[in-house]
Amino acid sequence: MPRKRKSEAVFIERALLESAAYHQLSGTATKVLLQFHLKRVMEPPPKNSRRNHWTIVNNGSITFSYSEAQSYGISRRAFGMALTQLIDHGFIDRVEIGGRHRQTCSRYGISDHWRQKNSDPPPTQRHPCRQVTRAQEKESTYGSSIEQAKK
Repeated sequence: MPRKRKSEAVFIERALLESAAYHQLSGTATKVLLQFHLKRVMEPPPKNSRRNHWTIVNNGSITFSYSEAQSYGISRRAFGMALTQLIDHGFIDRVEIGGRHRQTCSRYGISDHWRQKNSDPPPTQRHPCRQVTRAQEKESTYGSSIEQAKK
């Protein structure tokens, strides 16, 4: 299969740029979103098709590593916060979690969940490794009930 060459242009919908979700993004998050759009590979609709929109060929397999972000001048901390913002606001989805210990890169897909975004701030979506486990919740609840019983 021949390799697809990179296009000279990037298409971004006007609706995305005018959305409330886009205006709530930080400057770093908008730069990272633009890089995700640069990484996507678009395919035109077939000539004899009723479908009139282009499709993303590599959606769900787009990689963007922390070291790559550093090559663009984005710190690890700022990149992590930008990814969280983009996921929370519905611009990207994390398909697979990678990392140094997993020996793979995280894979992402471009999402249009930002369309359902209303004016309420999105719930924060923590990284799975940083979520509080049920055992930790029980310990904190159990510990507070012991302290109350002692009083």
